[in-house]
Amino acid sequence: MSDKKELLVKLKGLESSLKKSNAVMCDAECQNNNKKRVLYDSYLKAKSNYENGAKNYRRKEKEFYIGTNQRSYYNTLQENRAKESITEYMNNIEKMFNEDIDRLNIYLNFYKSQLTYKHNFDDLKDHYVEKKKI
Repeated sequence: MSDKKELLVKLKGLESSLKKSNAVMCDAECQNNNKKRVLYDSYLKAKSNYENGAKNYRRKEKEFYIGTNQRSYYNTLQENRAKESITEYMNNIEKMFNEDIDRLNIYLNFYKSQLTYKHNFDDLKDHYVEKKKI
């Protein structure tokens, strides 16, 4: 085991010295390109973390609770989250349904008013037609 540790220490030292010598051998343009590459790699890592963050968080959370013998708590947590999600979804559906009912009532009231207007107009027309006959 100690041979592996010694080798690891030597490799880290070699890596450090190579990085230092690279700075000496690398001109300004090379250093600028290296800086851009490091920034781009950092950007890609952040983007990946952002896109996969929730999924990775949930996976690590599950590993933690199951790994620490808290499976029943994790199951309860998942059940509560599912209930909250379903409740929110059903509330949205109910809200959309009520909005549709309100809109239909407005259309129905408009239709009734137009029907009343038509009946009144027909009565008026019938009255003038009869008056013209006399």
